[in-house]
Amino acid sequence: MCPYLNKFTGSIIEVKHDLCCGCGLCTMVCTAKAIWFLWGHVQINKKECNLCGKCVKICPKKAINLIIN
Repeated sequence: MCPYLNKFTGSIIEVKHDLCCGCGLCTMVCTAKAIWFLWGHVQINKKECNLCGKCVKICPKKAINLIIN
């Protein structure tokens, strides 16, 4: 798991790489363009992510989770 912390809200986007199927749907819905793939693994730019949750909703494998603090 790779947690990405948004310093303004304290919320975290968590990526479970073992569940990711590499479909790329998350990259297509990210309006902040904060998601990309590197060697088959999802990467999230924590400075660009606006924590909208679109990637969480569209992920068919539930590999991305938004934890709101």
